[in-house]
Amino acid sequence: MQQSRWPLSGLGPRARRRLTWLAALAGALLVVAGVIYHHAKSGGSAIRQQAAGHHVNLALENNLGIPYGSTPRQVLGQLGSPTAKRGNCWVYQGQRGRIRGRVVNSAVDAFKFCFAPGPLGGNVVARIFQHSPAQTIDHKKLPAGWFHITVE
Repeated sequence: MQQSRWPLSGLGPRARRRLTWLAALAGALLVVAGVIYHHAKSGGSAIRQQAAGHHVNLALENNLGIPYGSTPRQVLGQLGSPTAKRGNCWVYQGQRGRIRGRVVNSAVDAFKFCFAPGPLGGNVVARIFQHSPAQTIDHKKLPAGWFHITVE
C-alpha cells in the first residue's frame, strides 16, 4: 500500500480539528497585528481626527498629535513645513497656546521634533520638545527653555 504524500493524513479527526482551530487563531492574530501595524504606521490618524473635533484627547495635547515614531512625511502631512530646521530637528513656532491652528498648553509657544534612524530604517520622530517663553508664576521668574516630552 502506498503512503499518502499529505503530511496530515496520519492525524486523527480530533487532531485535525485542533490543528484547524490553531491555524484559524494564528490567522486572526495576523489580521489583528496587521491592523495595529497599519494604525501605527499611519500615525494614529483616527485618534487625531477625533481630537480635531469636539472630543479632545489629552494624550495628544502635548505633542500636536504627532506620536513618537512618525516619519518626516507624516509630520509634513499633519503640520506642513516647519518654521525652522536645526540639524535633525524641525521647529514649529506659534503663539502661546496655539501652534498651526491647534490649541496647546497656554505656556507653550513652539514644538521641536527631532528625527533619528528608526528600527525598520528611515528617520522617525525620536524626541519631542516644547518651548516655553520666560514667564512669572506666583512671583517666581521662570526662564525660557526647551522641555523634553517623555512617553508615559
